Amino acid sequence: MRFTCDEIQSRWPEHLYRELSEPEQTAFVQHLNQCESCRAEEAQWRGLLGRFDGWAAEVSDAPQELVPRVKRQVRLYEDWSRQNWQSVRNWAVGAAAVCALALGGAWGLVSQIDRSASEWDSRGAFFEKMYSKEAVDVFREQGVLHEFKPEIAAESKEPDPPQTHLESAS
Repeated sequence: MRFTCDEIQSRWPEHLYRELSEPEQTAFVQHLNQCESCRAEEAQWRGLLGRFDGWAAEVSDAPQELVPRVKRQVRLYEDWSRQNWQSVRNWAVGAAAVCALALGGAWGLVSQIDRSASEWDSRGAFFEKMYSKEAVDVFREQGVLHEFKPEIAAESKEPDPPQTHLESAS
């Protein structure tokens, strides 16, 4: 980035009060090192600002209690700002912890469901864990428990809808 003399003219206050970004400030100083007329104008600006600062020091008839009041207000604002930042940080940490717990619980639930589904599919192993071998055999005989066969499940048709009270009376 390079500054021209015309660009420098409109940016003196920003340069003198250090309001330019670091690359702009560097380019500004590089231009001043190369341009003697801009260096002379900088000296004039600095002299003018120095006189303003001197006038401000002469005019400042501020009451003695004003300075501690202003400092106290600044300190209160800084404390308030720090407390707000801490509460936002605490809220964010809490939210992250809740999300982690929720994701962990969901992952555990999904893995448990997958495990249970695989046990259910493996020839009644789920019922065999809960009931005796004789009870499982009775369930199979009664048709309560049958083997899961994906090809049969895919071919099975939708059951007939239940009859309403009016249809069964006719």
